Amino acid sequence: MDDTNDRDERASEESSDGIGPETSRRTFLSASAVGLTTAGIAASSAGVAAEGDDSNGDDTSCDGNGHDEEDEPFAAVEFSNQMADENTVVVDSTVLSEGGFVAIHDERLFEGSAVESVVGVSEYLEPGAHYAVEVNLFDVPGADFGDEEQSLSEGQPLVAMPHYDTNGNETYDFVSSGGEEDGPYVDDKRAVVDLGLVGMEDDEDSFALLDFENQYSEGEEIDIDEVTLSEGGFVAIHDARLLEGKVTESVIGVSEYLEAGEHEEVEVKLFDVEGADFDDDRLHSDQPLIPMPHYDTNGNETYDFVSSGGEEDGPFTENGQPVVDLGFVLVVDDEDEHKDEDDKDNGDDGNGHDACNGNGDDGNGNGNGHENNGNGGNGNGGNGNGNGDDTTGNTTTTTTTTADSGGSN
Repeated sequence: MDDTNDRDERASEESSDGIGPETSRRTFLSASAVGLTTAGIAASSAGVAAEGDDSNGDDTSCDGNGHDEEDEPFAAVEFSNQMADENTVVVDSTVLSEGGFVAIHDERLFEGSAVESVVGVSEYLEPGAHYAVEVNLFDVPGADFGDEEQSLSEGQPLVAMPHYDTNGNETYDFVSSGGEEDGPYVDDKRAVVDLGLVGMEDDEDSFALLDFENQYSEGEEIDIDEVTLSEGGFVAIHDARLLEGKVTESVIGVSEYLEAGEHEEVEVKLFDVEGADFDDDRLHSDQPLIPMPHYDTNGNETYDFVSSGGEEDGPFTENGQPVVDLGFVLVVDDEDEHKDEDDKDNGDDGNGHDACNGNGDDGNGNGNGHENNGNGGNGNGGNGNGNGDDTTGNTTTTTTTTADSGGSN
């Protein structure tokens, strides 16, 4: 996984609906998708503000027109598959611009029970980066877990979510206040999250790696960006029913047989799975999908997991849990049209130039590919002084995290 402290560059302009392929996979859980609006999770603050530097050394932000924007609070979190140790989980890393906490939610979060799903919370964390943050489970101010719910009964998905300390008392009051205090950090109005699978030991001789980005689709197929298999197998696509424990019923697509090794841009046709019966032949609404690499246990190069009721072609595992990734799929009429729009929104003027550099290469200046601010657009290019000096004012932007969720290492 990428270190969340090394945040990737992205353009500050988003698609009109606020979700684009450059949106972090770890922030795919929109309020509408998980029902968080009912618990006050949906927030109005934006994600990470674009940051840059002008030719005078002053920090600036670029909104696509060379205008400055104020920085917004931000957070990043990385929570990998792992073994639970006496009701303690470890958050690999988190960055909090204003300090706060990292709460751990169970699968009830996906049912809209934002407050009730909190099963653990870190100590107060100062602003900055933190690594190997231990979180004790079933010890949350304001929560009543009863006598039975004092430990993880089985391996299960857990969600790490950074929270503010809104009242400044260095105590996590989100649960006790019914969601009124210490709300979550957000990016593009979605709670910043990462999902990890907590379970038991597994066979370390085999492994799988997976990368599945947010994407547009016409609903009939999706693309797996990268997959690496230590031995031949498949990549199955699950819908959100997987999080309800419906392992075989949630399979809505599967790749062709893949040889051992690395594969890129793997196309997966949806609603065409051996042994499955579907009422639909395509996706009709935006939704999260979960790819999962599977073995070919019987060696026949046919995916038999569904038809065998889960007896054959089981999943690759890490720390006792299936290797998975999560991505949000937006259903559109014309996938290529939206990809072209994203190229423009993300700072490409169609000629390979950065539309945010103000040097005249954004289609409004000289268009000759030079970064000479003396002849860029209106003479000063937004960051030079019109004297022909070779200065560039390209801005860089930051995002919360691009690391894989759930065992992609």
